Amino acid sequence: MHVVKSHALGGPKPRLGRLALIVQVIAALAFVGSLLHSEGVSLPFTGSGSWSIQAAFSDADGIHTGERIPVLVAGVPEGIVSQVRLQDGAAVATLQLADSVQGVLRSDTTATIEPRSALEDLTVDLTPGSPTAPAARAGMRIAEGRTTPTIPLDRLTAIMDADTRAQVAILLDQLAVGIGGRGGGGGVLRAAVAQLAAVVNPARQVTGALARRRILLSSLVGSLARLSQVAESHDQQLATSLAAGADTLSVTSRREGALAQGISSLPGTLTTLDDALNRVRSLADPLAPALSRLDASAVALPGALSALRGAVPTVDGLLGAASALVRDGSGGAQAAAAVFKPLAGTARALTPAIADVAPIVDAVNTDRSGIGVLGARFSGVLSTNDANGPILRGLGTFEAFNPADFGVPNATPAQTVALAAQAVHALTLTCLDGGLVACLVRYLVPGLPGAVRSLATAAVPRQTGR
Repeated sequence: MHVVKSHALGGPKPRLGRLALIVQVIAALAFVGSLLHSEGVSLPFTGSGSWSIQAAFSDADGIHTGERIPVLVAGVPEGIVSQVRLQDGAAVATLQLADSVQGVLRSDTTATIEPRSALEDLTVDLTPGSPTAPAARAGMRIAEGRTTPTIPLDRLTAIMDADTRAQVAILLDQLAVGIGGRGGGGGVLRAAVAQLAAVVNPARQVTGALARRRILLSSLVGSLARLSQVAESHDQQLATSLAAGADTLSVTSRREGALAQGISSLPGTLTTLDDALNRVRSLADPLAPALSRLDASAVALPGALSALRGAVPTVDGLLGAASALVRDGSGGAQAAAAVFKPLAGTARALTPAIADVAPIVDAVNTDRSGIGVLGARFSGVLSTNDANGPILRGLGTFEAFNPADFGVPNATPAQTVALAAQAVHALTLTCLDGGLVACLVRYLVPGLPGAVRSLATAAVPRQTGR
C-alpha cells in the first residue's frame, strides 16, 4: 500500500496576494462598467433609472434598432438609441436617457447625428437648449426642424461628377505617395499640407468651370427640348409654309419670261417716274409759300369753327323765329301797311318841322354832356309824383285845390267834392275849346278828381250845340 503525499508549491507565499487579486478584479469590473456606461448600457445595481424622448430626422442612415448607438448630452454619454422607425415620412429615433439628464434637457433641445471617427461609428449628440425654455418631458419629440442628419462620406463623393472624383482620387493618391515613409517628418508633412492649397485652388477652378459647363449644357439641352417641342407643335404650319414656298418658286419659274420682261421695262418706268417726281418738285417750289400763308388761316380756323359751332344753335333759333314771324305776322304786316299808307301825308308834313328841329337836336347832341349833368342835378325840379301820378313841375308849382279860392271857405267835404268836380268840368271845356294851358292845369292842380267822366259829360253838350 502506497501513501501519496501532497506537496505544496515551493517558494515563499506573497503577502496580501489575495487582496491584490481582488483589487485587480474590481478594477477590471470598474473599467468594463465604464466602457459599458460610455456605450450607454445600463448596469444593474447602479440605482439609476431611465426615461425616453423622441427625435425626428429627415435621414437616419447608419442608425438602426439594436445597435445601441450612444446618445451624448453636451458630449457626455447619457443614453442609447433604443429604436428607429419610419413615421409620417421621417425617421423617428427613440432616445433612452439616464435620469441624471432629466431637468437638464429643455424643450428647445436640438439633436445631431455625428460620426465619432472615420469608421462611421455614429452618435446622437443632444444640445440641452436655452435655460429659459421649459424642461423636456418624457415622450417629448424633437421636431425635424431642430435635428440635423449626418452625411456619409460615400454620399459626399457621390454628388461629385466623374471629373471631380478623378481629381480627388489623384490628389489623395499623390498625397499618400508624398507622405509615405515620412511619419516622423512632421516638418515635411506640414510643408506638403501647406502646398496643398496651391493644388486645390486650380482644382476648384476646374470644378467651377465644369459646374458652369454642366449648367450651360443643361440650359442648352432645355432650349433644344423647347425648340423641338415648339417645332413639333408647329410641324403642320411649317409643312404648310414649306409647301407654299415650293408653290411660289414653281409659279416664279413658270413666269420667268414675264418677270424678265418686267425687269427689262423697269429702267424706262423708273425714268418716267423720275421725270414725274421732278415736275412735282418744280410744283412744290411755288406751293410752299402758299402753304406757308395758309398757316395763319389754319391757326384761326379751329377758333372760327368753334365759334360757328356755338352760333349754329342761335342762328337756328333765329331762323325758326323768323319763319314763325313770317308765318304769324303776315296778317299784321298787311294791316300795318294799310295804317302806314295814310301816314305818308303826315310824314311829308312833318319833314319841314323835323328840318327845323334838327339844328336844336344837333346843338343838344354837341352839348349832351352838359344836358346830362343838368338832368342829373335837377331831376327833382323836372318831375315829381303825387296822388295823380307823375306830373311836370318845370312850368311852376300849383297849390292844392282850395274851396276858399271859390268863395266857400268853410265848405264841407261834400261841398268840396262838388266844387272840385265843377272846376274840372270848366277846365275840360276850356281845354276842348283850345285852351291848352287849361289842359295842363287840369292835371297839375293837386286834389282834382279824374277827368274821364268829366270829359265824357262835357263832350255831349258840345256835340249837341254843334
